[in-house]
Amino acid sequence: MIRPFTLSILLLGVACKKDEPAKPRGLPQAKVALAEVEVSGSYQAGTTTPKTVQIAVLDAPCLPVPAGAKVMGHEVAAASGQFFVELFVPQGTAGHICLYGLDEGGKVIAAAAWEKNPFVMKGEGEVEAHVVLTLQPVDATDAPKGLTASSR
Repeated sequence: MIRPFTLSILLLGVACKKDEPAKPRGLPQAKVALAEVEVSGSYQAGTTTPKTVQIAVLDAPCLPVPAGAKVMGHEVAAASGQFFVELFVPQGTAGHICLYGLDEGGKVIAAAAWEKNPFVMKGEGEVEAHVVLTLQPVDATDAPKGLTASSR
């Protein structure tokens, strides 16, 4: 016969028993939903004299200048002839790397397109494009929405 004291010790031991934590089994790796894209490079103004020069990544070809294109990312290029833009887009997005020279009124008066367009933005880590462009004069036209003579 089990004594009441012994029985309570046994029951207490069972109630306090802790299961060992489950060990992880080959956790699935999370898929990277966005590509981190960095476009850098240099440009020459050629014979043009724009007020500002902007690097832009569009969802449409650069030329003729597409006023209705979606601007995925853009930055004003430095007067030194250098530029850099960083953007995040869904993996596999195709874009066009464009350079636009704008006059005081925000009209595109010069343009250049990367010869490797369209650029497919896909990969882990930083997806990079190093670009060298030379602006060419174009007839004054409206800039893609979002680009202005003073935009950043």
